Amino acid sequence: MISEENDHVCRVPQSELARLSKLHFDALTLSARYLTSSKLLCQGTTLRSQSMTASRKLCEKLGPDFLLGKCLRLYCPIGNQYHSGRIIGWRLVSHCDKFWSSDVADAEFLVRFPSGKDFRKTAYRQWLILEEHALAIGATLIWGMNFPRKGILGWNPAQTWLRTSLELLPVQRELAHDQNQIYYITDTVSPDHNSWALATFWGEDLHVLMELGDEAVDYFSVSFADARYQRHLTMANTDAQLDVYMGLAQVEWEEQQHVRSWQRLPLNDPVHCSALRLQDESSLEPCLQQERDPRLCHSIQIDYDRLHLLRKISPLPTLDMGSSIICELVAPSPLLVKQSEELKH
Repeated sequence: MISEENDHVCRVPQSELARLSKLHFDALTLSARYLTSSKLLCQGTTLRSQSMTASRKLCEKLGPDFLLGKCLRLYCPIGNQYHSGRIIGWRLVSHCDKFWSSDVADAEFLVRFPSGKDFRKTAYRQWLILEEHALAIGATLIWGMNFPRKGILGWNPAQTWLRTSLELLPVQRELAHDQNQIYYITDTVSPDHNSWALATFWGEDLHVLMELGDEAVDYFSVSFADARYQRHLTMANTDAQLDVYMGLAQVEWEEQQHVRSWQRLPLNDPVHCSALRLQDESSLEPCLQQERDPRLCHSIQIDYDRLHLLRKISPLPTLDMGSSIICELVAPSPLLVKQSEELKH
């Protein structure tokens, strides 16, 4: 006989990916604390309604494609450490266990683990079914409140992480079921329930379990940006450290957009000799033909951005063109300078 006190030990946590749309939607809405700290409470109902309507349109069709470009942290019991990677592709599979009731449960994702991180000397790529592993996915860029007493200045750039069932299993004792911090597979999620998610603040080694409807704002919120700008106008000193944190968040966004843009490029020749490798831009040979500096670490690659070059070369770039780009360093000449100016215009 198992007592009620220990009953939750035998229950399986529901993956947060099963609530992907709701957690992302709640992270994009304007929170009540933000409206109070930014002195917008008088028009808070209108602003929050507009934010909910806009974000709901984005979240209605969330699926595997939403996770394309997202960063990922996978726990590996061999070595007892986490490995950081990025989702660079996905495909539907028929052999997934129907036990997982999420919008991404029937998809398999291609993850790139780059070299030079987590003690890896070479890049590693692997197809993964997410729910088969203990991992977390960086889902949404937000402004999170970590210093409530500072008002609008107490919000800093952060990112939410959605965890699978296996990742939640060891920490389920620390999460309050009655406050909807964790769900079990037999639970029914109501739209009115609070949404909680783990968040990491950029530039800080700080992980916080955050109530998204109250402590999170969309990172690209226009009203939030205006409120912060008006507050900074009244300050004598600017926060240079915050600019660094915002830069890190912007880099993450650009990385996601780069992967998405590359995956949208069509492949004209299905039997191309590099068709399988073209899913990952970094798997191709460097387009810059030059001798490697022996002083550089082997994991550091010096190369040009293929996607940027493709957009300069053709208005309709393809993966076939991307695989054949070869760059060579030459001495400048009047003709080359003239051609370069023509390309800019």
